[in-house]
Amino acid sequence: MTSSPEALSAIEQLCIRKGVRLTAQRRAVAQALAVACQHPDALDLLSVVRERLPRISVATVYRALRKFEAAGVIEGQTFGARSRRYDVASGHHDHLFDEDSGDILEFSDPLLDRLQREVARRLGYRLIEHRLILVGRRLDEGVTTTAAADRTVPNRSAQLMPAPNLQPFRSTSSRVRQRRPRN
Repeated sequence: MTSSPEALSAIEQLCIRKGVRLTAQRRAVAQALAVACQHPDALDLLSVVRERLPRISVATVYRALRKFEAAGVIEGQTFGARSRRYDVASGHHDHLFDEDSGDILEFSDPLLDRLQREVARRLGYRLIEHRLILVGRRLDEGVTTTAAADRTVPNRSAQLMPAPNLQPFRSTSSRVRQRRPRN
């Protein structure tokens, strides 16, 4: 299948630039990644890919994901005890994983990045890269609070209020996840 560059998803274009050969199956997985919610897992992608390729196996989807990850097209992360989730390699950001709902919030904080570099320097290292995954539970089911300004907004019905220098993005899986009881 030959597509014009405009018709290719950004992920397909990145695969081509990184030298990943796009078979029909890999192309379908790349297209599913392009339209999926943020941080899909292999089963999320399998359900989308099967709309176009009903006979594709879950093993083929996993192989494509491993190939994309090895080429630096996507990044895989494991959040808590859940399955590996995937994110397009699109610049540095950190994650906060909600242990109860499975929601994943992406954020970037220059102050935190400077602090991590300083800690590495104090220990005698130059930081090359880092990955930060915070795992937590909401303080209160009804509100989300930012520490910097003590502002609250209703939970799940409004965008998160960013503290200075934070840029949060809300991300949820396309599949319903079981809530684990709080201890």
